[in-house]
Amino acid sequence: MSSAKFVVDVAMSVFISGMLCMCSTPVSLNERSTATDSTPSVVTDDVEQAREVLETYLTALYEGRFEDAVALYGGAYETLQEMNPSVDREDYSGLFANACEFNGYQCLAVHSITLEETVSPTEHVFLVEFIDSTGELLRFTPPPGSPNEPRTQFSFTVVKQDERLQVLEIPPYVS
Repeated sequence: MSSAKFVVDVAMSVFISGMLCMCSTPVSLNERSTATDSTPSVVTDDVEQAREVLETYLTALYEGRFEDAVALYGGAYETLQEMNPSVDREDYSGLFANACEFNGYQCLAVHSITLEETVSPTEHVFLVEFIDSTGELLRFTPPPGSPNEPRTQFSFTVVKQDERLQVLEIPPYVS
């Protein structure tokens, strides 16, 4: 499937989901509710659409559909370009493939996505938990002496840029 067709398909599914969400109030960002509400919230719809784009992006990376992930990514590629000097700097799907398959980025199945903060109507920050290869929650343990704490939640930002929702971060890196 071409990137353009994928973007159209995602946009349509997000639009349709948004229209369907206008009839229900989400219980949480991880579950759908069938309860009705006579005053749907535009903010809730925007958050749900952003969450769906994030989930689609992360699932595409996990499933190796790197062109699809590129279509939903709006962040910088410099780190991936530096780590992969043999990959053409403009081959974004190739950079994601190397990141997930060779460089240590954790392109894993999503366990949960929770809204952390709505920064503005066009920017939402989510906390994501992943399932590792053993079926457990991915747990990042920093090296001894590091000031960082162990964690299982990783922050991702979704913004509206040029009328499109895009994810700004790449998956967590574990060396």
